[in-house]
Amino acid sequence: MWRVIIVDDDKKVCEGIQKIIINAELNFEVVGMAFNGAEGYEMALETKPDLIITDIYMPKATGIEMIQALREQKVESEVIILSGHSEFKHARDALKLNIREYLSKPTSRKTLIKTLEDIDTHLTNQHNESEHLLNYKNQLKTYTKNATEDLLQNTVKGLINYDNLSATQERIIRNWPQHFYLPIRFNFSVDYEANSKYSNTMLHFGIENIINELSQTLNFKFFYVILDATNFVLLLKYDHETDASSSFDKSINLTANTLGEFFQTNFDYDFGQLANTWEETIDNIQNLLFNFEYELDSDTFSNFKNELSSAIRQMNIEMVKKSIVEFFTNLKRHNYIYSRGFNIALDMFTILKYELGILNINIYKYLDDDNLLHTLVSFDSWNELQQFFYQLIKKMESEPVFEDNVKHTRLVQDVIEYIDKNIHTRFTLIEIADELYISRNYLGKIFKDKMNITFNEYVTRTRIEKARKKLLTGDYMIYEVAESVGFDNPAYFTAVFKKVTGYSPSKLLQDTKN
Repeated sequence: MWRVIIVDDDKKVCEGIQKIIINAELNFEVVGMAFNGAEGYEMALETKPDLIITDIYMPKATGIEMIQALREQKVESEVIILSGHSEFKHARDALKLNIREYLSKPTSRKTLIKTLEDIDTHLTNQHNESEHLLNYKNQLKTYTKNATEDLLQNTVKGLINYDNLSATQERIIRNWPQHFYLPIRFNFSVDYEANSKYSNTMLHFGIENIINELSQTLNFKFFYVILDATNFVLLLKYDHETDASSSFDKSINLTANTLGEFFQTNFDYDFGQLANTWEETIDNIQNLLFNFEYELDSDTFSNFKNELSSAIRQMNIEMVKKSIVEFFTNLKRHNYIYSRGFNIALDMFTILKYELGILNINIYKYLDDDNLLHTLVSFDSWNELQQFFYQLIKKMESEPVFEDNVKHTRLVQDVIEYIDKNIHTRFTLIEIADELYISRNYLGKIFKDKMNITFNEYVTRTRIEKARKKLLTGDYMIYEVAESVGFDNPAYFTAVFKKVTGYSPSKLLQDTKN
């Protein structure tokens, strides 16, 4: 209901108007009655009514003087003047004070009710318009905040093309110097058992809501910029440079503690530098990220880099892909941190670029985006990073050095299968080469390069190893074992066996029986 006060030096008039309002069940509530202009002025300041019904001539202050004083105090209540005919001239002067209605005394009940109903309609429309305008302003404010946060996030990750900005983005950057900004990087580790009902998106949604509530209590404005699953930047916004005082540390500490208690985890934070230009703000945020020290098993990463380099030098693309998969499988036990992922990705790319360059492979021709940093900062998980490097290597399978290596690997596998299948017979490399339609010398070179041992040495060691296993069973005589692994002469077999193992077949049989 609309709040109304009645001001008239005639008490019966005040009570009569109040009775009409009550009996007609109008949408008004009389919150006070005053009997002179001075009392009416104080009552209006105290009760802040939507409507004032007042006479003109009253003790201490006229109705016009009272309304004029209230207007000076920014009281914009609707006003109905009740006046006798002889006061009409003064009533006309009062219209300059934005008086809603002028009614002559005595006024009829019907006229007063109709006037009040009209004012009720006017106040309702005005309220709806104000509410609509307020909603519009709030929606615009929310839209602008969301657009700013998206722009900040994409800019920090290198995903913004300044030559192709939207009108909203241009306006945000253009108006940026009107305020000052202080970035604070927050990092948290997630206890998924304690927070099993939250996804990464829900966690950030909950965090931002809590910070929003705290900001209203602690009186600060902010932008919330999500970096990855466990990192975000709280960008504080100030109207003046002096507003960003060091005493604000307590508020941020309270924010971190509140978040930690709610999500049952630690929230660590670091302050950046104050800035008021867009470029400086972005630089400050990125400096916060890339200077962040992270814990990572240095031995694990060092071993991986050695494995990766070795696999490339061996031109073994399958081993390269395997190393990448195993390394990231291990990394997935840790939370993905934006700065950590970026630094690892940069190190990996540097190794690949160097080692592949030795093989005369230009890694850049396999990138979908010429801007390497743009690519590396766009990832939000270990999975995405693994897929990037895995697919990058996969594209290189057609490179001659890798293609030849795959063919050579298959050739060597074919040779080994032939050896295993025919171990009980005598054969030569020439026979195998003829079956594989390749020259003897070339096959011998490929075999040695892959196995780090000559063909003949491998055959001999394989024959002796199979013989040793049979002798260990105790079920065979020495000559039987010799024949089963391709030796026609038991004495020659014994000599070769001792040369390879360091002991004779008979000594092995004796030790087995004992």
